[in-house]
Parts: sequence; structure tokens; C-alpha cells
Amino acid sequence: MLLSSSIRRADAVIAVSNFTADRVRSRFGRECAVIGESPSSDMHPASQDEIDEVRLSYSLPQRFVLHVGTIEPRKNLGVLARACMGAKVRLVLAGMVDKRCTAPAGAMAVGYVPRPLLRGLYSAATLVAFSPLYEGFGLPAVEAMACGVPVVASRIPALVESLGEAAELVAPEDEEAWKESISVLLEDSDRREELATRGRRLVEGMSWRAAALQTAEVYRSLGARL
Repeated sequence: MLLSSSIRRADAVIAVSNFTADRVRSRFGRECAVIGESPSSDMHPASQDEIDEVRLSYSLPQRFVLHVGTIEPRKNLGVLARACMGAKVRLVLAGMVDKRCTAPAGAMAVGYVPRPLLRGLYSAATLVAFSPLYEGFGLPAVEAMACGVPVVASRIPALVESLGEAAELVAPEDEEAWKESISVLLEDSDRREELATRGRRLVEGMSWRAAALQTAEVYRSLGARL
């Protein structure tokens, strides 16, 4: 209710993707300025010392698939966990557990990871999987790309828009497709490097400075002096 009221009363609305803007338009009849998100400047490939520290801190396996984000129903983690078990690789979940949900069987939940360790965690992963049924932008996926890690993600509108061909995209509820994609990437180092390269190129075009300048223009359009 608070969100609905805020959108209806706002002088301007900013959306993080065209998909989100379309949803706001269809539900509330409001046009949005679309300003994408970006990985922060501390998201880049970690040093070996940072990787070693995070491996020791969380007793991480040598090879694992990482998911970063709150553990909640829309993240579709049951499908991802079963796919990882089928691919014979450990799924590591970094993030708080929503009270409506529990970590799926077979997954290793490490809880909230402090920001100083997050870069090392991304960099330690063999690949990052991002499996939501619904998303507005997909910041964890682009953070992983900024850290030089290949990404497998749900083929849903917002992620198709924000990740494009820089990620391996899979139908979110197709457990067999997730298993196949993960299995292939685990064994194909060339493909992992290709995706990592595409991801780095994608995030090079993302900037919080650019987002801030665009946001300032929205305020100026409302008469603010900045």
C-alpha cells in the first residue's frame, strides 16, 4: 500500500529498467525515467589473499556455484539447488534468510556476508547463478561480472534486458536446463572465460556517476536547482 501510494503521489518516478518502467506504466499509469544500476567501485576481481581469506572464513569447497541475495520464494532456489546436486557441485547461498523460507536441501547457506568479503566470495566462485522468477534489474549478477566471474541467470525480461548476451540465460523453472548449463560450464573453462570477458565488457558501460547525473536531470526537470 505504501509503495502504491508513493508512486501515485510522486512528482516523478525513476525505474531501474525498461521492464520495471513498463510494469509501473501498466499498473499505475505513470511514466518513468529509466536509470540503470551499476556495480560499485569496490566490485572488481579480488586478490588471491582476499580469495584465500574468504575460503578460510566460510570453509568453502574448492569448486562451487554461488548465489548472492536474500533467500526468499521468488529467488527460485529449490530449482537451482536440485540442479546443482544433479551437476554434482555445491551451491553456496550468501544472504539473509526470509522468515517465509528456508535454505533448500543440499545448499550451503553462509548467511549475510560483510561487504569487505563479498568481492573475495564472488571471485572464489567457479560461477555465479542467479535464478529468480521475477526481478527488476539483477544487481548481484552484474556485481559478479565486475568481479570477473561467469554468470548463469534466469531468462526473464529484466535480466534479458540488463545482462543480454553476457550471461548464459536459462528458463527459470526448467531444472534440467539449469543442470545442463551448470554442468557444461563446470567442464568448459573456455566457455567460462568467454562469459567472464563478455561480463567485464558489459559492466564497463555501467556507472553510478552516470546514474547520478541522470537522476539530477530528473530533479532539474521538476525545478530543482542542483
